[in-house]
Amino acid sequence: MNYHKEPPKKIKLLAIDHHTELGGSEINLINIFKHIDPKDIELQVACPPWGPFFGKLKTEGFTVIPINLRSSFLDTNMIRSASVFQILKYVLKSFLEIVRFLFNFIKILRSLKPDVIYLNTLKAGILCSVPCKLFGIHAVQHVQDLLIKEDFNPVTLFIIKLLFNIPVRIIAISNAVKETLISIGVNSEKIIMIYNGTDINSFTTTSHISIFRENYMKMSSLPSVGVIGRLMRWKGQYLFIKAAAKVTNRANFYIIGGLFWEDPVYGEELKELSEQLGLKEHVHFIGHVDNIRDVMHALDIVVSASTKPEPFGLTIIEAMASSKPVIAPRFGAAPEIIIHGETGLLYTPSNADNLALSIDYLLKNPQEAIEMGKRGRERALKMFNIETTFNSIKKEILSVFA
Repeated sequence: MNYHKEPPKKIKLLAIDHHTELGGSEINLINIFKHIDPKDIELQVACPPWGPFFGKLKTEGFTVIPINLRSSFLDTNMIRSASVFQILKYVLKSFLEIVRFLFNFIKILRSLKPDVIYLNTLKAGILCSVPCKLFGIHAVQHVQDLLIKEDFNPVTLFIIKLLFNIPVRIIAISNAVKETLISIGVNSEKIIMIYNGTDINSFTTTSHISIFRENYMKMSSLPSVGVIGRLMRWKGQYLFIKAAAKVTNRANFYIIGGLFWEDPVYGEELKELSEQLGLKEHVHFIGHVDNIRDVMHALDIVVSASTKPEPFGLTIIEAMASSKPVIAPRFGAAPEIIIHGETGLLYTPSNADNLALSIDYLLKNPQEAIEMGKRGRERALKMFNIETTFNSIKKEILSVFA
């Protein structure tokens, strides 16, 4: 049964996220729902009680409800690549964990009686869509992944299509994501494209840039080129190093980001590659930095080196907000964000030579790079402002009662 057939005066919104780490989806959720007016929407967020995400939500003043769901359970990469037999075996092995989670989730639904469930991750959608349907609660699925049809076996694809047709609204964070959803059979009438956003005005020049440069960056008159993100193989830091080798002595290159816990050896491999290519004096490993704004303003050029198509690209719009020219691969959502030759440059994916040519062009044309950065900020203000994102999502949440 529906708790409300018409929109209540104050909507009870329950957001579900299965992650423990602070990834892009989690940062996006925090940034969006910071703008909620508690007079209109009463928000509670359910996520696992271990890891930095839970703590960050509490620090930011969110009401958080613990759910007993481990990130390793129902691994989406396993689901994509496994056979039907392997998936059935895995589900049977995890049966008790599934039951425990569903019991916990149903208990939360009965206690809170939410009007709308906001499914912030794919796993949340897979596990929670059916209970939402059974309880007659409106569900909104936020899709922040690229679901490539060829990555799934037919049975898994069929199940995912069924589950993704349960929510009354599906929010895709880019046209690239929307197109992949349609390609796997999700009802296109349910899909709304809303770009992610950031607080553009917060990316103004900070007073800590000189301190940041002194602490983390080699003091040099050479331009600084950086790639920002966790040290994960598909993020392409090795491609960035190979490109740097082709424009040695023209700039200093910075790799900013901490190790991904599932791949602790990747960082050492990158350092070995850097030394093998004779770049020890030019490639610098900064590690994790909390204040991304200081990083952006300390760089002259920001690079995205991803070797897989990104569903969006938060780093790209943060760089644009900081008036920095961005170089990114020509696939995924990057071509929607960057206007090639106007706000940045697009290069052939996974091609170190093409990436090097793009870096070299901006290094040789510093004034043009500055103008690209200015135009990028103007585009970010117009298209990727977090307040616009929030207002659009709020509109879709309210529209489920129509």
